[in-house]
Amino acid sequence: MGITDFISTKTLHMLDVMCIQEKLDIFESDLYEPIIKKISELSGKPYKNDGIQNNFTSYFRILADHARAATFILADGVTPSNKDQGYILRRFIRRMVRFAAKLSIEKDFTAELAKSVVNRMSQAYPHLKEQQETILDQISREEAVFRKTLARGLKEIAKIKKKQGTIDGQTAFYIYETYGFPIELTLDEFTLNEAQAENLLSDFQAAEKQHRAKSKLGEAKKFSGGLADHSQQVVKLHTAHHLLLKALQTVLGNDVKQRGSNITADRLRLDFKYSEKLSQEQLEKVTALVNQKISEDLKVERREMPRAEAEKIGAEMEFGQKYPQRVSVYFIWEKDGKTSFSKEFCGGPHVAATGELAENNKKFKILKQENIGGGLRRIKANLE
Repeated sequence: MGITDFISTKTLHMLDVMCIQEKLDIFESDLYEPIIKKISELSGKPYKNDGIQNNFTSYFRILADHARAATFILADGVTPSNKDQGYILRRFIRRMVRFAAKLSIEKDFTAELAKSVVNRMSQAYPHLKEQQETILDQISREEAVFRKTLARGLKEIAKIKKKQGTIDGQTAFYIYETYGFPIELTLDEFTLNEAQAENLLSDFQAAEKQHRAKSKLGEAKKFSGGLADHSQQVVKLHTAHHLLLKALQTVLGNDVKQRGSNITADRLRLDFKYSEKLSQEQLEKVTALVNQKISEDLKVERREMPRAEAEKIGAEMEFGQKYPQRVSVYFIWEKDGKTSFSKEFCGGPHVAATGELAENNKKFKILKQENIGGGLRRIKANLE
């Protein structure tokens, strides 16, 4: 059963409950009552005043509905992401955070609402209790990450509202690109009719397409494969870049994927998808693994092959890049010469063996990590 079918089935069930319990408001039925009470407790505000809707009623309903949906989706093993069911889940959680702010709920709250859902519904749906730890962890993580994005984006939107009262697609894209603020929440912040919303989305998509085209053109002119030049130091850092990506995946998990890079003689830069700041322990593990592979003096080899074959063996590719039918893949082989530590789509150039990176007793060192918005992190590193 897909998410749409799930929601439709649950809606019919809730209407049945509302009729049986003789309620005129589904959110006053016992399916939602514990969640509504928890929202009132967290916000210090009433759902209604003497049975009559107030300025906060709609926010209560959004939080209760989204909390219930997000909890069930998480219990089914879906995690927040930018694709498919994960994106629907992410939107639910992000809208919860936004509308909680309208109720002046400033502290972390999503796990509390999810608990209310689990406690109320687990008798009928035992898997909710079984998955409770995962549900609370995932929803809390997504809330924490998005709170920072929300604060920055809302500050910028407040300036726009004060200055011009409305927003266009170009400006909406600027806020998205600069602060990682989702377009759907930008739409929530402005009162637009259907035609205005469609125009804004169309202009936003055009701006996004134009930005991508300019970025590709600029990179092609300034860099070759993300490299400032083909000097010895840049080539060494290019190989270190491959080692770093694999080390991050080893320490943090294979969900880490490259989202951009830039290498000069002064440092390498790797942008990657990861939702949290790396701890000092994680940074030390990554650094140690890279230096270990440098000290092992592993062979670096380039092979040409059909793109389909490279994809089949799991060679890393950069998100958003278009590759030809025949590609170049760089392997960094383990000591046995049979298994690879790293394999990536790449045009090169690279050193012949990782031991060259240790010339003059240099070691790999992470200089800085940054949050660059949109669930992306950036690491800058060097050989020192």
